[in-house]
Amino acid sequence: MVQILWTHKKLRKFGKQWVKAWKLLQVLKI
Repeated sequence: MVQILWTHKKLRKFGKQWVKAWKLLQVLKI
């Protein structure tokens, strides 16, 4: 159970970084 929670935290952190990168790409395209 702890392993799942730990992985979830890492995924959330990674997700935030991915969203930032995606927004940056959208700005560069325009």
